[in-house]
Amino acid sequence: MRKMTAELSNENTILNVSKILNKPELSELPHFNTVNNFLEVVDPKELQRVIQLMVKKLMSMNEFSQDLYRKRYWLVAIDGTQLFQTDEAHSEGALFRIHRNKDKTIKWVEYYYYIVEAKLVLTKNIVISVFTTFCKNDDNVTPYDETNTTNTEDVTLDKMIEDDNKSEESRKQDCELKAFYRMEGELKKLFGNTSICLTMDSLYAGAPVFDICVKNNWKYIIRFKDGKIKSIAKKFNDACSLKNKSPNYKEHRIDGCIEKYEYLNAVMYQGHSINMVRYTEAKKKYPFFFITNLPINSKNYKGLVSLGRRRWKIENEGFNIQKNHGYALTHKFSLDYNALQNHYFLIQLAHAISQIYENLPILKELKLALYTVHSLLRDAFKIPVINNKRILNVRYPEKS
Repeated sequence: MRKMTAELSNENTILNVSKILNKPELSELPHFNTVNNFLEVVDPKELQRVIQLMVKKLMSMNEFSQDLYRKRYWLVAIDGTQLFQTDEAHSEGALFRIHRNKDKTIKWVEYYYYIVEAKLVLTKNIVISVFTTFCKNDDNVTPYDETNTTNTEDVTLDKMIEDDNKSEESRKQDCELKAFYRMEGELKKLFGNTSICLTMDSLYAGAPVFDICVKNNWKYIIRFKDGKIKSIAKKFNDACSLKNKSPNYKEHRIDGCIEKYEYLNAVMYQGHSINMVRYTEAKKKYPFFFITNLPINSKNYKGLVSLGRRRWKIENEGFNIQKNHGYALTHKFSLDYNALQNHYFLIQLAHAISQIYENLPILKELKLALYTVHSLLRDAFKIPVINNKRILNVRYPEKS
């Protein structure tokens, strides 16, 4: 933020920004401290709404309709990620991990901030934030609660959720699944009757998530692990034990590599009919195993596995890019919780715009490095003075 304040505080940039905003009285750009002070009082819902308006606009464009699964379903990936951790809580809502000594006394407490994100997967290169829920503890949840009797030495979020013998703090703390349950109403409001397919990791494989999808008429493809729901895993393994004698076993040899597909429909679990498919490749250490409420047959089993594997887009093209390639997602831009949320939403807006910009056909043809592409964009504000015709293109692209 200091660097951008220094780089953009020049006469041309100020003049260009004033023209775009139609604010001729603008004489300087706000200092980064001024920006942070402003973000402390802005309602994060306002920036969330801007993101959603952008998403609706993108979905209305024919350019992305070709990527709909089965020409009908928009793919929405759900996942969570940690923003940053610290030795002290900067707000009452911080989650925590307790590290203990051998005698079970508290050694130290690690605080962290966590979000659960729904991202729209538009193409193989573009994943855009749809809705974000911040995991936040209630005010009365503290690692020093006298009722805290857990023997866990190093509590992680996944362990908290998956451990059958949940500790006191894991029951009390907010978590990824709870955040998804809160997200349901907002996703329904945003997509309405639009056909969507949720893709999620194995954490979400359970009856409550199945119930939500059935209620809202959503399709899902969820990564599955044998130990997650043992009853349906056993049914699948028993049915597929015949291997090549089963009509639901397919084997392909591609470039000397054997690919195996096994699938089974209508496995019942707590009133839900679950369809299952497993893909095994000799070069891969682990199989790709998915459960879904989409029907699987001899014509679509490959496409369904491919769609399920696109869940990794939210981690690779989403979180990884934002953490390690210029967006500084894990940086503490502010210690104020309200400003922290607003910084997160600004990063989502910036990344969405950048992805559209980076995938413009003309930039693909030039084969420029991304650093060069963004340097040229920044310089476009610093060097030339934007004329009125270009301003109209920015404000009213459909009319120009």
